[in-house]
Amino acid sequence: MSDSIQKFLDFHKEAGGTGKLFNFKLVEYKEDYLELEGEFPDETLNPDGSVQGGMMTSMLDDVTALLLIIKQGKTIASVRGEIYDNKGRLATTLMHTIFIQKRS
Repeated sequence: MSDSIQKFLDFHKEAGGTGKLFNFKLVEYKEDYLELEGEFPDETLNPDGSVQGGMMTSMLDDVTALLLIIKQGKTIASVRGEIYDNKGRLATTLMHTIFIQKRS
């Protein structure tokens, strides 16, 4: 399963705008759970050197959407994402409902 998830991550990195920024690496995947490691490069920082809140939201939006894409077949879901700092402290959360439509 990790090979197929890596294909999604590779596509996101090659084709997506934010996918190129965050440099996701798979940590763990199990049913309804996806854990990735990501980076906040200099382009995502405020002038004071801290990560912009919108960039954290963007990262969480990417990860939660990737989980639904990997799951395939789900059309609507409520999801929660969390970012932890390098000391394991909760930095931010995101909860949202996603509705996926097939392109016609």
